[in-house]
Amino acid sequence: MLKIDAREIICTLRDRLCPPGGQDADGYYDGIIFNLRVDSIRTSHLFIAICGNSNVFVAHTYKWRWQDIPISGWRNTSNHDSCWRTDGLRLISEVYFDAARVMNPNVAPRDLDIDCSFAIHSPWDLVKIKHQSCDPEFHYRRELVDIKGRS
Repeated sequence: MLKIDAREIICTLRDRLCPPGGQDADGYYDGIIFNLRVDSIRTSHLFIAICGNSNVFVAHTYKWRWQDIPISGWRNTSNHDSCWRTDGLRLISEVYFDAARVMNPNVAPRDLDIDCSFAIHSPWDLVKIKHQSCDPEFHYRRELVDIKGRS
């Protein structure tokens, strides 16, 4: 059976499609948002937004489009160069284990087949992301200010 690691795919695509960079004159970073569809009892979507060198924001929702998620619905999971590929994408595993418990709490998750796939019609969007520090003493913690499509 062929197994493909979603984290590796996301990291590789981000590196190729949206290399890290600085802010533009308006304070926006080039970013990319991935849309992973999670099919268990009810279809949900895991949106992963990555911008700058290491900023990762995630939203797990039943909404179909990232544009419909309020700014408060996004969670900052990483802002550190050396760990955005692991800590920043940890929610992928959390969603998998949550779905496994919903599907069958008596089966070990490794024995459960759950579809976690990119939507064929829109696997990612290139975007502009603005964020700011939400704690003056802990500069690594960020919060989203705005997300918009690239023009």
